Amino acid sequence: MNIALDFDDVCTDTHAYKYAAFQSRLGHGNFEYVSRTTLVDAGHLTISEYKAIQTEIYCDVEGSLDRLKFKSDCVTSIKNLIAAGHTVSIVTARDGIPLDIARMLLEREGLDLTTIGVGYGNSKTEALKDFDVFIDDDPTHLVDLLGTGKRLYIMSTSENMQFEHPEIKRVNNWQEFFEEITSIEA
Repeated sequence: MNIALDFDDVCTDTHAYKYAAFQSRLGHGNFEYVSRTTLVDAGHLTISEYKAIQTEIYCDVEGSLDRLKFKSDCVTSIKNLIAAGHTVSIVTARDGIPLDIARMLLEREGLDLTTIGVGYGNSKTEALKDFDVFIDDDPTHLVDLLGTGKRLYIMSTSENMQFEHPEIKRVNNWQEFFEEITSIEA
């Protein structure tokens, strides 16, 4: 199978990294997690301030390489999927320097994956046309693919727990995702 993975919050756990970065810039941690909803809608930042800090964080090569970590079982699962004959690629909203950082993080783990960056706020639909499976943490990217015949998965995060759709399977971690993919072959 041809499998596409989102990068942030599917392969990596951005919560701790982004939380610490926003906390240091705001001088407090009076928010549960980092998102436009928790920071802009709650009045901590304007949308332009949020985007500026987000860009600064995602373009911080040294900070990302030092503090951005892969989710448990992610690297092993990807290697096992490849060893089983699957093609695995990254399709992410990252582009430019943030996409280069993602590539560096993958390479450091011994993963030579095709990485496709579509840019923040852009649809991933065209980039995913040749894939059989896609997993993302952002429901909007998955809903865009309904009716395409792709197997769609959502990786649980604290921000997407309210989302449900009968054609999109929820997985809570990489072990569950790996089991789902290997069960397709059975």
